[in-house]
Amino acid sequence: MIVALLACAAAGTPEPPLPEAFWPTWGDGNAELSSYDVVQPRYGEARAGSMVNIVVTEDFSHRERVKADPGEHPENDIRKVLKLNSHRQFQTGLYPYSVLTSAFLRVEPGDGQARGQPLKIAFSAQEWCGMVYDEMIVDAGRIKLTAHTYFDSDNGPPQSFNIGAPALFGDAMMVAVRELTGSWIPSEPTAFPYFPSSIATRFGHRAPEVTTLTVHRGPGTSRDTALGGLEAHPVHTATVDGVTTTYWVEEAWPHRLLGYETNDGESATLRGVSRLPYWQLNHPGDEARRADFGLDPSAFPLPSPVNP
Repeated sequence: MIVALLACAAAGTPEPPLPEAFWPTWGDGNAELSSYDVVQPRYGEARAGSMVNIVVTEDFSHRERVKADPGEHPENDIRKVLKLNSHRQFQTGLYPYSVLTSAFLRVEPGDGQARGQPLKIAFSAQEWCGMVYDEMIVDAGRIKLTAHTYFDSDNGPPQSFNIGAPALFGDAMMVAVRELTGSWIPSEPTAFPYFPSSIATRFGHRAPEVTTLTVHRGPGTSRDTALGGLEAHPVHTATVDGVTTTYWVEEAWPHRLLGYETNDGESATLRGVSRLPYWQLNHPGDEARRADFGLDPSAFPLPSPVNP
């Protein structure tokens, strides 16, 4: 919630509460797993790939900026977060890419931050040349970015950025547009402080910087999806360098992300979605549950059992 938060800040009034449906949905002990067909531009070509988004709530240590183990942290160190893990895979000729982005978004306001703002964002990309890793620690109005890469010229000391609050972050937009912690998207184009996604800066060979993102919501319409015909609405965004994105969001709660497309050739189209305790489904045979959210259960053939 951003527009509402700004209005509350100006009026000196408390932030509105979470939607009533939030904890009945996100406190049920499951994670939401969504799979997508992806087109990812890389090296001047459109690459076909796949993406899985995992959204779940967790207890998060504000001091350590990691998932908090039960009983290991004092209560005043715990923050409830909505976590997005987005795993993207695609092929570039001979060799594959595997990209994982994690965004930890606060469920309740505090520490000078509004609800929905990130406490941490981590990004890693692996391919046959090597790997890169970015970590952003986000506090009220400030970002600390630490980057590691196999490219000699890319390494350096941590960078700090001042950013207006509340702000938008490219790595969290696939959750932010769903308005899970409250309505915020304006009906008219409105500019917000913005920090671009790591994949955009990495693949675009651009230095990270604070810019602005213009956002507005379009009129609802019926949309054909892998889940059938659904009522949905577009969320349109535009960066200062002219990249536009349209996210398609389901009207009904929990406002599932049905896909997106950009004017520079990137897109994602929903294949399936399910709510599962995926961390428990790690036994032989559990791979069949991949079909629950649109993935091929046989994508990873198992070797013959090992005899002790």
